[in-house]
Amino acid sequence: MTRLIVKNLPKNIKQNELQKIFSKYGHITECKLKYTHEGVFRKFAFIGYKDDNSCHSAVSQLHNTFIHTSKINIQEAFPIGSKIKPQSWSKYSKDSTEYKNNHQDIIKKLVSNSTTSKKPNILANIDQECLKNNRKKSERDKINYKVELDKEISDDEDFLKSNVGDIGVMGIKETKKIQNFRVSIKGLSFGTTKNQISMFFAPLKIVNISMLPMKHMAIITFSDENSVNVAIKRNKTYIDKNKVFINKINDTSSTNQVPNFKNGRLFIRNLSYSVVEKDLTELFSKYGDLTETNLPIDLSTNKPLGFAFISYLFPENAIKAFENLDGSIFQGRMLHIIEGQCKKHNDNDFEEDENLGFKQKKDLRRKKDKKTVSWNSLFLGIDDVNEIMSTRLNTAKSELLNIDSGKSSAVRVALAETQLVNETRTFLIENGVLLDSFCVKGNYKRSNDIILAKNLSHLTTEEDLQDIFSQEGKYEIKIILPPSGISALIMFDESSYAKVVFNKLSYKKFYDKPLYLEWAPLESVDKNIIKQKKESQVISKSDQTIQNDNLELENENFVLFIKNLNFDTDSTSLTLHFKKTCDGVKNAIVSGKVDVNNPGKMLSMGYGFVEFNSKKDAEKALIKLQNSKLDGHNIQIKKSSHKKPTNVPFEAKKRELYELFRVFGDILFIRIPKKYTGDHRGFAFVEFKVVTDATVKWCPSDIDDWSNLSASINRNKRKNDLMGFLINPFTV
Repeated sequence: MTRLIVKNLPKNIKQNELQKIFSKYGHITECKLKYTHEGVFRKFAFIGYKDDNSCHSAVSQLHNTFIHTSKINIQEAFPIGSKIKPQSWSKYSKDSTEYKNNHQDIIKKLVSNSTTSKKPNILANIDQECLKNNRKKSERDKINYKVELDKEISDDEDFLKSNVGDIGVMGIKETKKIQNFRVSIKGLSFGTTKNQISMFFAPLKIVNISMLPMKHMAIITFSDENSVNVAIKRNKTYIDKNKVFINKINDTSSTNQVPNFKNGRLFIRNLSYSVVEKDLTELFSKYGDLTETNLPIDLSTNKPLGFAFISYLFPENAIKAFENLDGSIFQGRMLHIIEGQCKKHNDNDFEEDENLGFKQKKDLRRKKDKKTVSWNSLFLGIDDVNEIMSTRLNTAKSELLNIDSGKSSAVRVALAETQLVNETRTFLIENGVLLDSFCVKGNYKRSNDIILAKNLSHLTTEEDLQDIFSQEGKYEIKIILPPSGISALIMFDESSYAKVVFNKLSYKKFYDKPLYLEWAPLESVDKNIIKQKKESQVISKSDQTIQNDNLELENENFVLFIKNLNFDTDSTSLTLHFKKTCDGVKNAIVSGKVDVNNPGKMLSMGYGFVEFNSKKDAEKALIKLQNSKLDGHNIQIKKSSHKKPTNVPFEAKKRELYELFRVFGDILFIRIPKKYTGDHRGFAFVEFKVVTDATVKWCPSDIDDWSNLSASINRNKRKNDLMGFLINPFTV
C-alpha cells in the first residue's frame, strides 16, 4: 500500500496545504486533488508515498482527524480493475449505476437530435394527421402508428451507432479520426519557404505544410498514401543545395489500435521523480529477462523526467508485464504503460552525407562504436612510460634513452613498462578489482554503473577525475586510480547518472588526450573490499579531522578586521561601539605607530581588530555593524586572516642553506641579498653546476620544519643560462 484516497476534504483546501500535512509522515510522490470538467472540487484527493511504512503511519495518525472543520476519511487506493475495489456511487465514476443511467440519457438525447435532423417532419406530420382526421380513432390505429414510429426510431439508432463513436462522461461526441498521410523532411536550411517545398514535391497534392525552422525540418500532409510513397522516393535529394532526408510518419492516433509489442519495448509514464533504475529493474525483471532499462534524466535538476523505457529479450514477456502492471500502483503513482517504438539509428544517413568531412565521419563512427569497442585496460604507451620513469628517477628522458651508453633503449622501456604493469595489477587487486573479468573475450555482460576510463595522462590525479566525472559535485562517485594514472575505474551510485556522464565525456579532450571510455565488466569490482577500504579511510579521516579541529580551536581567536576608522578613534571607543550592539566582545585594539614629533604618544593608523569569544558572535557583529558610523566614519568590517610566515628566516645563514641544498647536487654558489642595514631580505639564490639538479620538484612542506617557516621555491634563470632557485615569500 503506497497510495491513499482522502475523502471529505474541505472545499477551499489547496494542494500545497494538503501536501504539507501529509509530508510529515514520509516522502510524497504525488498529491492530486480531483475536479470535475467544470472545475468544481469533488472533495477528495489521492496521496502517494514512496514506501509502505510512510503510508501506514499516515493512516494511523490522520484517519478520522479534522482538517479545518471537516472530518477526513483515509482509505487505501486500489488500482484499476481490482476485484477488491469497493463499489463507487459517484455519478462521475464509470462503474457506478448513476453514471450508466446518465450515459443512456445522453444517448437518447443524441438519438432524438439525430432523428429530428435527419427526418425533421416525420413526427410532426403524424401528429398533424392524427388531429385533422379523427381524434377518436381505435386502439388498433394507435398501435399501428406506434409501430411505425418505433421502426423509424430504430432505424435512426442504427444510423447513429454507425456514425457516432464513444461518448464521454460529459456527453461529448468523439468521432473517428481521419487518417493523415504525413512525412517529415529534415536537413532544411533556415530560410527554406513553403513555396520551395511545394515546388519540390510538385505535382503531388499537398494538404498542409508545417514548418519547424529551429529544427531545420517540416511536416507535410498529403491527400492519399500514393503521394506519400512517391514523396519518400525523393529521399536524400537536394533542396536549395541542402541534402534532405524524408521519412514517413506513422499514424498512431487511432484509439482502437491494439498494441502488439513486437519489439519487446515498453514506454512507462507517470513515474515518481525520485525513482531509480534499480527499482524499475526489480519490478519489471519479474516477468522476463531485460535487455535495457533507460530512465532519462533532466540535466538541469539531475532528477528523472517521469518516464522510462523497458526492453525485454522476448516480446511475450513485454505482453505479460503490460497485462500485470498497466494501471498498477508503484511508489504511490499509477503506472501507464504503452508500446514503445524501436530505437532509431540514423548514423548511416549522416555518414553518407557528402557535406561532412572525413574527420567528422570518423568521429561519428567512433561515437557509434564507443560502447562496444574494448581496449586493453593495462596498456601503457611508450611516451607515458618514459615520462613516469623520468619523473621517478629525476632524470631527463634523453638520459633514460641514451643510445651512447651501449645498452638497448628498447630493453629499458620494456623493463620499465613491466614494472609499471605489475604495480598497477597489485594496486587494482588490493582495491577490490577482479582482473580476470577483463580477460573475457567476445560479448560479455557489462556493468551499467562502472566506467573504465583509459588513455589518461600520467599527470592525472584523483581530484582531476573527481571534478570532471562528478560534474563539479553533482554526482557521488568512487574512483580507483592506479599509481601510474594511465587508466581508472569510476563507480556511480546510480546507473542513470553514469549514462549521462558516459555520453557527455566520451572522446572529450583531457590533458591533451581524448578520453577513451567503456563500460566495465559486470562483476569487475569486489564491493566488500571497497566497503572495508572506505570504512578504514573514514576512520583515519575522522582522526585527522579531530586533530585538525583541536589545532584550530587552539589557534582560532575569532578576530574581525576593522578599517576606515577615524584617526581620533581609540581602543576604548571602538570597544564601546561593539559592546553596545554585540555580545561576546573579548577585546578591541586600534593599531598605531609612535609619533615622531611627540615622543611617548601613539598615532592611529586608521584600522583595528576586535576579538570575540565565539565564531557566531563574530559573524553576527560582521552583519550588524557593517558600514555603521563611528566618530563620523562608515567603518568596514571583514574577517581577519592569519598568514603564516613563508620567507627565509632572517636568522638563517649561508652555511645552513648550503647544508640544506647540497643533498640535491653540486652547488656553484649561494647568494643572500642584504638590506642597507646589513640584514638579509628574506630570500636567497641557490645555483647548481648541473641543470638537472636544479629542476627537482620542490614542495613547500619539505622545509616546513626549518625554523618553523616554509618557503616558496621557484626556478630563476640567470644571464649565463645557469639554473638557480629563488626562495621568496609567498601567501598561503
